[in-house]
Amino acid sequence: MAKMLKFPKEKSKRVTALQKAETKRLFASLSIISFILVAVFVSDFITRENRPVYVISDNNRNLQNLNRAIASAQPMNMFRDVEWEHQLAKKLGQMEERKPASIGQGANLTDQLRYGELAGKYRLIEKSLDQGGRVKEIEYVDSLEAGDRPIYLRDREGFLSEYRKAFAVPFEKTQLDQSNKKEESYRLLDTQGRVIGKASFQFDEEGHFVSLKVAEIQE
Repeated sequence: MAKMLKFPKEKSKRVTALQKAETKRLFASLSIISFILVAVFVSDFITRENRPVYVISDNNRNLQNLNRAIASAQPMNMFRDVEWEHQLAKKLGQMEERKPASIGQGANLTDQLRYGELAGKYRLIEKSLDQGGRVKEIEYVDSLEAGDRPIYLRDREGFLSEYRKAFAVPFEKTQLDQSNKKEESYRLLDTQGRVIGKASFQFDEEGHFVSLKVAEIQE
């Protein structure tokens, strides 16, 4: 009986190890390739989803031409319709001169008083429109902000003169009547120097401007 040659065990182990290593490398390569393919697919999908779509309506003529151009592989300009542009230009040329949709208006004197000098911190009480609609009273509105305070109004006579056309009494000049720490009042005079009204300022303990009342004097 012929003797059987035994394959060396060490060589067998090395071969098995090499086979396992090759298998692992193959799986790793396939995994990397699969990952790259998935990444490319996802990137392309996201790009297509985010790409803007422009829809142009011109009675469906350009869209039909586009479909025919795609089918025949002929180049065309899908955004241009010379005939339609000429018709539009002709219609616009026949239209009368158009006015602006809206015309901005500057702030009136009352708005300048409310948001300028008074910084939007005060309520303006006005007469009804049938009585002229002008300011007859100003009073400070308490704020929810802890650090907010009424303004200082150092030149009261100048204040009355600057905004005199916004007040309910149509005066031309002012004349100091009385003044103390918490109150200051002025006589309101017409062009002939006659007293036609009175303006009374009120201040808090720190001298902040709290309120103003303007009233006519009934003869």
